[in-house]
Amino acid sequence: TSVALVGMAVLTGWLFQIPGLTSLYLPGPTLKTNAALSLTCAGVANLLLVSSRACGLARLLAVIPMIVGALTLSEHLVGWDLGIDQLFVTEPVGAVATTSPNRMGPPASTANLLLGIALLAGHRQSVRKTAVSHAAALLASVIALLPLMGYAFGFNELYAIARFTGIALSTAVALLMLALAVQAGQPDSGLVALLTRADEVGVFARRLLPA
Repeated sequence: TSVALVGMAVLTGWLFQIPGLTSLYLPGPTLKTNAALSLTCAGVANLLLVSSRACGLARLLAVIPMIVGALTLSEHLVGWDLGIDQLFVTEPVGAVATTSPNRMGPPASTANLLLGIALLAGHRQSVRKTAVSHAAALLASVIALLPLMGYAFGFNELYAIARFTGIALSTAVALLMLALAVQAGQPDSGLVALLTRADEVGVFARRLLPA
């Protein structure tokens, strides 16, 4: 729910030209329009899947961040412009840590692709699909965690190189929250199942978690 609200707030900032809202008044680059749209759809999709309501709609919403992430990532890898970055809102040239106006960076593109896959594969009866969901969400959380470490310790290389690591602080926080929520929404499998075990294995895992 929080991630969906973040996405909607940022979209409001872009649509009504409220500069501070596009970055949630945090330092660093702005949260791009397509990233905000993807976060909104993914947040609502996860909420629906966890509550076991409207799974068809949830999976339809999950396709959006997956497609947007894949297309934007292809723009970075191939070097073409598909015209999707400024489809709804334009951004002035020269934005911080941005390769092309209103284009989310490679970390956000990759994480959105992974989270879309995680949502589509999650909450299934298939053990293999559940494993794919957890693996994708875990990898997305690692991708989001690296720039957060950069912001925390002042390592600009982890979040400010437009072509490779460019990502807004608000984007990284929202992606990490969503990745953890996708995993926590499936407590009977994956890393969450290990951490919630009542035996000595679970106890040991929980003690190692802070480190």
